[in-house]
Order: sequence, then structure tokens, then C-alpha cells
Amino acid sequence: TMTRNNGELSELHQAVGQAILANTCDLQHFFPVTGKKVELPTYAWQHEKFWYTSTPESYQILGRFPVHPLLGAKLPKEDFSWESHLNTGNHAWLTGHNVGGSIVLPGAAFAEMALNASSHFQDAEILELENLEILAPLILDDELGKVVHTRVSPSGDIEILSRTYNSDEKYRLQAKAKIVHQPTGLSLQDIKIPVIPDTDADFDKQSHYKLTEQAVLNYQGAFSAVENGWVQDEGILSKLELPGEFIQDLDHYYLHPGLLDSAIQLVLHHLIDKLNFVSGIAFVPISMAKITYLKKAGNPPAYAFLKCLKLSPHSVLTDLELYDKDQKPIALIEKLRYRAVKLQDKKQHLSYLDYYLTPAPRINESLPTLSDKVHSALSKSFY
Repeated sequence: TMTRNNGELSELHQAVGQAILANTCDLQHFFPVTGKKVELPTYAWQHEKFWYTSTPESYQILGRFPVHPLLGAKLPKEDFSWESHLNTGNHAWLTGHNVGGSIVLPGAAFAEMALNASSHFQDAEILELENLEILAPLILDDELGKVVHTRVSPSGDIEILSRTYNSDEKYRLQAKAKIVHQPTGLSLQDIKIPVIPDTDADFDKQSHYKLTEQAVLNYQGAFSAVENGWVQDEGILSKLELPGEFIQDLDHYYLHPGLLDSAIQLVLHHLIDKLNFVSGIAFVPISMAKITYLKKAGNPPAYAFLKCLKLSPHSVLTDLELYDKDQKPIALIEKLRYRAVKLQDKKQHLSYLDYYLTPAPRINESLPTLSDKVHSALSKSFY
């Protein structure tokens, strides 16, 4: 099947094609659906080619194929740069991440995109990122969606930018991170999953997502992976399981945003006695000091353990440990920080800005007199 000193993939494809034509294999395996037969023309083949031929100056728009569902397709003429079009049409599963009435790209998605970009930047069994910062929420309510551009500099700096699709607006920096050039993964060796209690869980799926609804966080679909959990002195231990219709997508991700976001949601159980749900205050992730991921693990997260390091009225600092079904560590997020945000209605959109009222003297402006009102009315009637 292969020739000496060659061994290209095209030769293997040709060998497979010849085997199919020779009827030496089960055609039902390659063509499970019977196609519609058509009559061939009676004249000789003209051997004309109509393939679109690209030039070195082309941006290869017709030939771009996504390397990752969120990262998108690699851009030509740039070593480490990708572009994707995110909207609720071609990524309907993102509608399950509803924050205060707005469809928001989860912080877990930024982490996954950064991890995948780092895997293209360097070939290593362990991926490590530092100082992932989510600078602004990426709202996907607009039907046009967003063009998301991810790039990695030669020094390993990751930037994720976006702009509204089919617009001439400038790109906005959404998130940034730094790739660790010589990852060791030593932090994964220092963690071990807590003993899973034999007692009944302190919360189940229904009670957990009832709690998120109280905080105006409407999580559905892929973002409802919390099965149950235990509230312990050391932290929150939870079992994760992605809903069945999304399991087939697991192979496309290192840390599926649905699973990672569900683990991030566990912070609510640390705050259950402290949150003022009536005021619409919720805590959203804004930064991750360090992310360590064991690429060779292969299995998705099945257990999450969230430890609270520091708690204040406006911020929460945690460590998040992720384990596979065999209870082996696969990822660690150190110093995962949440910030308190006021969830506003959909017209005002989610914002990370804090507002403060400042008292100031009232300016006494003179009220319009009757003659001023008459003059204004007459002026409008003549124009």
C-alpha cells in the first residue's frame, strides 16, 4: 500500500479506494445509506476540472475548517491564530448558559479555548496556563452572533477578542492568559480526591438548580451536569455527569465547558447563607491564577471538589480540583476568583462594573416661565 521513501496519507487513501473498487470489503460499512443512481452520459468524459484553486495570496475562506468547536478555523498567514463565528444558531447548546436573562459565553469556554490554543502552541502531555482573566462578558443575545478571534504571540500570550458579526466595529479584548513554557504538572501530584461519603448527598440535581434559579442563573442542557454533592468542612464535593445528548461531543474538548461550568457553579453552596437572592446579586468567575490539565488523561471530569480559600462580600477565592471516573486527578484550577455582580434586566445587559451613588448639592436651575412655554409652543407651530 505504501511506496519506499514516500508514505504519504494520499497513498493510503488510494489503497483504500482500490480495495473498495475491488469489492474486497463490506461496502455497507462505508456507505450505510443507499444513494440515488443516475444515468451516465453516453459521450466520453471531458476531463474538465472545476475545483476552486487558491493562490498564496488567498485567505482560503472556502477552505477553512474548524480545528475546535469554539476556537474555530486556523487563519492563513498567521502561525497561531484562529477565528470562529459564535451564535445561538450554530451553537444552540450555549443557550443553556443564561445569566440574568442574557445568553453569556461561560468563563469555562474561555478556559477551554485557551487550553486548546496552548496545545497547538506547544506539544506537551501537560498543559499549564497562568493568569487567565475574563475582562468582559461576551453576550450572545444578538441574532448575528460574534466573530471570536483567538491568537497566541511568540512569547505565549493568549488573547481572545470579539466583535459583532457583519459589522465594522473594532475587536474587543474579552480574555487573556499566559502559556507556561515548561509545564511540570507538580500541583496535580499533590491533590487527592476526598473520601466519598456513604451517607446520602446533601444536595441533588433538582435542589442544586433550584438554588441557581434563585440567583437568577438559569442553567440548562449541557450546563446542568451536577448530579449530587456533599457539603464538607474542607469544601464542596460533587459528582458530574453530562446529559446524554451531549456525551458525543466530549471528544472535541479537553474540559467540556458544560462540565467545567457545572463545577464552577458549586460556589453557591459556600454562599447559601450569605447571598441576598432578592437583590439579584450573583458571583461569576473572572480570573484563574493557574490551570493545570493532564492531556493524556483522556477521560472527562466525573468529580469536582471546590475549596473556598477566601470569602468577602464582593469576592470569593477558591481552588477547583477535577477527577475522572476512576477518581484520578486530571485538572486543577488554582485561585479561581468570583466577583459579585448585579444582574440587571435583559435590556441593560450583564455588566462587571460596580456603581456607587455619590451625594452632591442640588443645582437650582430656574424653571421655565409661562411666557417661555408660550414662545416655545408658537415656535414649534411655525416650523
